[in-house]
Amino acid sequence: DVDDVLAVVGDTGAVSLDTIAYAACGGDFSMLDRALATASDEGLSSIPLLRAVARHLQRLAEALAAVAGGGTAEQAMAALKPAVFYRLRSPFRAQMDRWDAPRLGDALMLLAETELECKRTGAPQELLCQRTLFRLAQFARRARGGV
Repeated sequence: DVDDVLAVVGDTGAVSLDTIAYAACGGDFSMLDRALATASDEGLSSIPLLRAVARHLQRLAEALAAVAGGGTAEQAMAALKPAVFYRLRSPFRAQMDRWDAPRLGDALMLLAETELECKRTGAPQELLCQRTLFRLAQFARRARGGV
């Protein structure tokens, strides 16, 4: 199964955009720090990182709206296109409990503002991106009883 393959292959050093999104939106500062360092080493640019996190937040918002409409969390996750990958269901579900619609709106606005800053100010994009993603992790920690 997948766990066996991952155990054999080990850590290739590559970071996925999902890793960064889940770490930021889950309030996992240490994972976010490691993932951003790897992304920097790999030369991933800031705008795609910000957009990947925004897509993740939009999926959370879509799932929360489905639950508010009367569905269960499991039905909401299954209805997303693409559906939440089975290994990520538990952290996605935890994030559904952690975030609410107003906080998601604030987070999406922060990401959009940061993207504009990256494009307009001439400030170091990597630093702007990192600052914003750590702020999101802080939001996540404070949301709905976070640590």
